[in-house]
Amino acid sequence: MWFGVPCRRNDHAMSVENEEFHIIAWHGAETGDVWSFNPVAMIGGLDNTVPSVFEVLPNYPNPFNAGTTIKYALPYDSRVTLRVYNILGQQVRLVEDGTELEGYRTVHWDGRNDRGVPLGSGVYIYRLEATTSGENPQTLARTGKMVMVK
Repeated sequence: MWFGVPCRRNDHAMSVENEEFHIIAWHGAETGDVWSFNPVAMIGGLDNTVPSVFEVLPNYPNPFNAGTTIKYALPYDSRVTLRVYNILGQQVRLVEDGTELEGYRTVHWDGRNDRGVPLGSGVYIYRLEATTSGENPQTLARTGKMVMVK
């Protein structure tokens, strides 16, 4: 797979082979210089950085069938809870409840309730709360809507 990226003075292209990206730059009639990097290694490096703000990304995929993933960023060590509610506001699942270190996190919900029973199609609400530790604890929260389609 090739992607062409026009540039004022130079031509650039990028290819993807076996999960490794190759960036090639041509300078006029000269042959291309090639730079390669592995995105898995790069993502692993990013996971070790500390985010500057609390953030919860939309679940993916959405709509979903068998399960969905929620990614979030913690700028501080925090107690994290992730709850899923049905459209009536009733809690159907406590997905996450524990202390997490600062950083980027991912949690998966399998579409089941607290008893392990698969839930039906419908709209569900998730609420992720992170309470910071220390002398002046703060509770940061985000809510999102997700759709399960069976």
